Amino acid sequence: MADTIHSYVMLCRELSFSEEKTRDPQSSSEEAKFLSSLALILNGNQQYTPMYVHEAEKTILVARNEKIRSTDKRYFDRFFRQIRTYAGTCFDRDKATTTAGITAQLRSLIFEYNSEKIVNRFEASTQSQSEAVDRQSFYTQYLEGIDNIEQNHVPNVSLMKLTDQQLLSATGIAVLLYESRLFQYMLNNFPETASRGVYYFEKISAHYRSTNLLLKCLISQKDRYLQIYKVVSWKIVEPIKEKRSLIITPRKAFENIWKDMFESTSSPSTLNLSEAIDRQSFYTQHLEGIDNIEQNHVPNVCLHAEILLIDFLLKNSINETINTNDVEIGISKMSCLPCSYYIEELNKKYSRFFCLLGSTHGKTYPKWTYRNNEDSSILNVINEKLIDKVKQSIKRRCLQTNRAGPVKSGDSDIMHTSLGEDEFDSIDFDIIRY
Repeated sequence: MADTIHSYVMLCRELSFSEEKTRDPQSSSEEAKFLSSLALILNGNQQYTPMYVHEAEKTILVARNEKIRSTDKRYFDRFFRQIRTYAGTCFDRDKATTTAGITAQLRSLIFEYNSEKIVNRFEASTQSQSEAVDRQSFYTQYLEGIDNIEQNHVPNVSLMKLTDQQLLSATGIAVLLYESRLFQYMLNNFPETASRGVYYFEKISAHYRSTNLLLKCLISQKDRYLQIYKVVSWKIVEPIKEKRSLIITPRKAFENIWKDMFESTSSPSTLNLSEAIDRQSFYTQHLEGIDNIEQNHVPNVCLHAEILLIDFLLKNSINETINTNDVEIGISKMSCLPCSYYIEELNKKYSRFFCLLGSTHGKTYPKWTYRNNEDSSILNVINEKLIDKVKQSIKRRCLQTNRAGPVKSGDSDIMHTSLGEDEFDSIDFDIIRY
């Protein structure tokens, strides 16, 4: 059963809706928020970055799906050097003055490293907002007065030309809007109008809020953090990529599921679903995109970074220094659906609780794989859950149910760094007013 898992992952990727599980940031521990803020700051332009604090060695373990680049190494060296300096000065009597210069340098470093992703968020926000209004009608209503500029050939200003200081300022303003009572009022009373704006202010301000939370925790919780971060170092967990042979192709896996659903059952409610579309028509309409895999039975796969990190902890018998089974892992965004299933089973087997803030964004990715020599009972459970997911999606497609809403919240960076009312003092308003 476990040998067929890759084909079911591919089917799930093609058919499934993105179904994000409900998250409650208020119920998350401060440690989880702190670690996920740190993971986001370390992510840069990569797809995903989980991390773990190896307290015994005072080392941050960082995992990636891709090999770390020289630019990442330089950033990590500079970032943790600044963190060590910052943490060391938090005991100073005049810490507010002492840390001001370090804070400014740290912010600049973070925004330089993450600037491309922040710019992409600005551009996505602008593009999304423009979808709601017809271009010509908007221009006629608001912009006809600038027609004379057409003669002057004024060049367009690209967001990519924003300086790091301007990006930092813009994201700082987004923090204020995102956290403001005005937007909360709009969200509660005019959800259709405000929700998209709040969503993008949240995304744009994420790095700013994460930096605020990181620095605040280092100062306010000295006993918990400073002894580690005064001397902290970092270590990369090397990615694992390989080829896995497909025992059965995605086409064959689909046919087995279809037969089980419609051709081997006497349930009238299920049979009625297949009356409007036959097996071949359904495959042609929804699954032709994976036909090329039929010719290549050895797809390239990779161990997703959070599983890679958990695997490293298990293989090296790395345990928490305090007497607890909770293993807090910082993540820059939520896990995919198969990883969430996988982590649930690993928790049961090893009697530990690998805590990843949030749960899953509900998506699957075709290059997903599992650890070498994994317990077949764990893989069978994941397989069964994926098959159930595929069956649910086939039923929905047969009922001609469209995708529900935009998929924008699916795998976006995780944002559990909201500031409390007493935390606005940590925002540098002089930087915002550049």
